[in-house]
Amino acid sequence: MTEPQPHCDTGPHVLTGRPLRPDIPDDRLPRYADMVWRLDAAQLQSHLSSERLDFTTIPARQQRTAKELFAALLSGPLPPGEHRLAMGTITALFPQVKRFLIWADGTCPRISLAALSPEILGNYAIFLLADVPDTGHRENARRAVRMLWRYRSALTEPLNFDPQYAAEGWSQQSRSRAENITPRIPEQVLGPLIAWSLRFVDDFAPDILTALEHSGPIKNRTKPSALGRNSGAHAALTEVLDRYIRTGQPLPGTRRGVNRSLLAAEAGISDIRRPEQWESIAAAEKLVGVDPYTWFPMTISGRLDEKPWTNGICANNHPSKSARVLSRMLLTACYVLVAYLSGMRESEVKSLRPGCVTVLRRSDGTPYRWTVSGTAFKGAKDPHGVDATWTVGAPVARAIDVLTELRRPGTEYLFTFLTQSRDEASGFRPNRVFTTCATNVQLNDLCSWINNYCADHGRTDIVPTVNGAPWILSTRQFRRTLAWFIARQPGGAVAGAIAYRHLSIQMFEGYAGTSDSGFRAEVEAEHALLRGNDLMAMIDQHAHTPLTGPAAAEGATRLAALAGHPQFTGAVITDPKRLARVLKGKAGAIYPGEYATCVFDVRKALCLNSSADKSAVPQLDHCQPLACTNVALTVGNLTKLNAEAEKIAATLRERPTLPPLLHSQLSERASQIHAFVDRHRPDPR
Repeated sequence: MTEPQPHCDTGPHVLTGRPLRPDIPDDRLPRYADMVWRLDAAQLQSHLSSERLDFTTIPARQQRTAKELFAALLSGPLPPGEHRLAMGTITALFPQVKRFLIWADGTCPRISLAALSPEILGNYAIFLLADVPDTGHRENARRAVRMLWRYRSALTEPLNFDPQYAAEGWSQQSRSRAENITPRIPEQVLGPLIAWSLRFVDDFAPDILTALEHSGPIKNRTKPSALGRNSGAHAALTEVLDRYIRTGQPLPGTRRGVNRSLLAAEAGISDIRRPEQWESIAAAEKLVGVDPYTWFPMTISGRLDEKPWTNGICANNHPSKSARVLSRMLLTACYVLVAYLSGMRESEVKSLRPGCVTVLRRSDGTPYRWTVSGTAFKGAKDPHGVDATWTVGAPVARAIDVLTELRRPGTEYLFTFLTQSRDEASGFRPNRVFTTCATNVQLNDLCSWINNYCADHGRTDIVPTVNGAPWILSTRQFRRTLAWFIARQPGGAVAGAIAYRHLSIQMFEGYAGTSDSGFRAEVEAEHALLRGNDLMAMIDQHAHTPLTGPAAAEGATRLAALAGHPQFTGAVITDPKRLARVLKGKAGAIYPGEYATCVFDVRKALCLNSSADKSAVPQLDHCQPLACTNVALTVGNLTKLNAEAEKIAATLRERPTLPPLLHSQLSERASQIHAFVDRHRPDPR
């Protein structure tokens, strides 16, 4: 065994050798002697919260061991077979190691770590069973303690055995990693959230941005040239007050009464102190009153149901109509659209910069593709990330345009703080973006704002509760939910694996799923239920609108056999297992599709290769309806085929004209569709 070596400070700080942010000076980097190690300098992704390792929370007798371990993890020599862990992994290990050291100090106060026995470590496994209910969290806790064995060469008092093999209760089977436990956003929540986010970007944003432009002049007017005691000051104030009286408009207010600063700014004077000025304000207040808030002088242009979406935007602290609140809701709405409709990770969204959108246009100027350039961190060897490009839709591009206008001048990123806060004076970084925790809060604040707005205006398009409680949104849920919708489309697992930069289709399926039985099983169960409902409808309609097409006769025979099944006689089957039994066999091998209905026979299927076995199912995303003899046609299929032919014809009529080869190919395709439909059109009765 390698002989333990006491820690020795080989560098000026414990982050030696790690990529560091250039904006943090050397004297702010953590030293081994410090009792609190601030790790901000090594957090290269700006959306991550500031992390620190606080050794004062660990019993004094165990502090040296903890410092030696984390100094080795951060920058010390690596033991054979180990690799340098990411910062996020190291900070996640700290509370787990701290839990063990506190337990060891309380349970065995006179025994060093080097003298701990496998029996004592077995007792810790029992302690975890009672203290940590989640299986995955217990596994993480045990893994953290093993670091005291794996990095024993860096410790003065290391563990002298590997607890995974020597201690009872440490070799429990690890949880399956095929599924990701992040929940999908329910569709009843996602729909209103996306709709309101689009309203913010498309309808509300111009007014909010106008209000923010007004906020500059209002603030600047608080620095006038004339003093309040100069000659003419009272006359200027009187003129302003007379305007309020003539129009019947209440004086601008704050929580403390009349907004005298704004009145002084409007009059062009520095302050209001003289008794006659106070008397004039009091007289005007008696005539027109005081508004509790100060409103921007602007006309609302945005419409909702053909009415202004708000009666005004407030310059001070209105709970729902202030420019500060509305700009934050607008930024959050932009985040929703970018995160969900692009499929970017949180780190990728927060790294976006102004000018990241590229628009490709046709020769007549019509846009047809939007791409977003940014930085990807997942799987990148460079800790600063690698350049990446995402193809997005127009709503994402519009959201990024709004963010570009919304951000403060001079900021580097799109999701930075919008207004100066009190703590910016001390150590605030102007380009710092919102942390993940802050964005999670804002997402749920947006839902609350939407529901409060709906309540105030008698609207029903709220973000509903789920099982009687508000759904708690988090940034991770958007990418997971999009993965689910992608995977349910034909060929979606392949498309998702490519779009999500996963190494395999199986990995993407695990990423998108949440069911105990696995993502593939859940999707297949859902598809089976849909197919069962479609077959029930076909059985009911077949007597009135018989099938046509090459496999029409076989399809009719199978539908008749299915209609006579004792468990399939008019009842909707909602149990996937029961439905699978009903659909098993030749009679149930009918697969309704958009352009064709597959009466599946593996020997004739053009969607499969010749080596497919008898248990294969049709690949409907590879269907060749104009050529395959497994095809039967419903009225709906024929309608879709006709619509496709008309769509091609419209494309052929577009100007400028298509290249000759493409024009010829599309013309031939349209002719083939028309001939196929004419050949299999049902006989009129």
